Parts: sequence; C-alpha cells; structure tokens
Amino acid sequence: ALPKEEIITSKKDQKNGPKQLQVELLDDPSGFKNWQFEESNSPINTNAAEPIKKSKKSEEAVVDASTEKSKLTLPVESGINREVVRRIFAGIDRIYSSISISEMVINAKRAVKDLINAEGVDVVLIDEKLSSIQRIITEADKVKQEQYPLSEGLTGSCALQKKILNFERPTEDSRFSAKIDQPGSARLKRIVYFPVVSDNGETIAVIQFARENRKFTEDDISNLAMMSKQIETAIERTKILEVLIKEEKQNSGDRLRELITNEIKV
Repeated sequence: ALPKEEIITSKKDQKNGPKQLQVELLDDPSGFKNWQFEESNSPINTNAAEPIKKSKKSEEAVVDASTEKSKLTLPVESGINREVVRRIFAGIDRIYSSISISEMVINAKRAVKDLINAEGVDVVLIDEKLSSIQRIITEADKVKQEQYPLSEGLTGSCALQKKILNFERPTEDSRFSAKIDQPGSARLKRIVYFPVVSDNGETIAVIQFARENRKFTEDDISNLAMMSKQIETAIERTKILEVLIKEEKQNSGDRLRELITNEIKV
C-alpha cells in the first residue's frame, strides 16, 4: 500500500491568495485529523511583494530589502505572536541580503528552519520552461549545483501539481528519490513539500522541510506561506542582480582592455 499522503493548503491561499492549492486526501485520511483545517473568520492576510520589473537602469532593478519587507502586513487579529513576527522579519532581512542565487538559497534555508523549527530544510529551484530541477549543495566552503528532470521525485510532483504534499514516510512512495527529496538526515521521516508559485503561475521553487517525529501544524504552514512570497520575490531579484553584476564585470573588462590597448599605442 502507498504511504499516507495529503495535499493541503494554508489559510492564506484558501481566501486571499491568487493561487488555489486545493485540498486532496489520498488513502485513509483518519491519520491526518490535525491537517484538516477549519475555516477562520480572521484568516492570515499578507500583501505579497510586487514582482521586480526588469529595467535598463540597474538602480531600478535593485530592490531595497526594507521596502519589500514593509509590504508584508501582519494583522493583529490573526493571532500571530511577537516571536513569530520577529522570526519572519529576521528571515526576510537574511534572504534580501543575498547577491547570488546560491547565497539566497543558503539564507532562505536558514530562515525557514528558524521560522518553523524544522530539523531539515532545502530550497530546490525549479525552471518549468527548461523542465529542470536545480539543487544547490554546500560542502564546507564549496558550492555545487545538480540538475535533474522536472518529472523526477516527489519534488517534481509538487512543482508540477503546484500543491503542498505532506508525507509521514515518503521513502515508501515509488516516486521518492533520495538525491532530490530528502532534506537532511534520512532519519527525518515527516516531510512536507511546499511549492513557491510566481504571479504568472509558474513554480519557481519547492521548499522541503522535515522533522523526525513532531508533526507540522496549521500555523507552521500559514507562517511559511507568508515567507514564501518573500522568497519568490528574492529569487527574481537575485537573478536580476546576477545578470547586472555579470554585465558590469564584462563592461569593466572591456574598458580595461581598451585602456591597455590605448596605452600600448601611445
């Protein structure tokens, strides 16, 4: 028999979000009572940061982190405590300090881990146009990238379905791929796969988070949903920054070669 799997949605996406992550229960749902969320009269509301528009002027492309952070509103009636608010804004500060994709992934993993007290976290980049999954792995001071087909693993299923997948023992599912789907130690059996979907409807990342025993709660999912919108904007921002930095290096190299050539002619 297949392991128990549940596709869930946060309160944010049920009422306020443009992307509907519908609830689907597979197999016997009796073991997932804690995941059957009730409707609330005061759902968590977030105003997602607007996507960055590319511009010829580099100053228009670089978005100040404090500006993006100010767009995230946390209503008092939502019941979010001060510590959660502190963790959310600390995480946003961290991810917006990144100037490269690899650095952004590392910072986002730390931010998510701190926010929901996960024991293992990974942020896997998705490119639907190229049908690819990109994992960024850090070992000591070295960073390496691995590419996989989008159709591979539970991560690929999450990205294609654009739905949150919750597993108690994902290793028992035939789609599970340890090289893509395991965030951290193999002892972490409770794993959730959370899609980060852009405003144009494309999955741009999948956040994996895991614990050994303790289940993730509705609040964990709702809090992560708020931070995921900031991660979405940070990914797009960092990609633009990388392009600008590459162009600037190229222009600097061209100017240096021109200067050396002119000096030689003199």
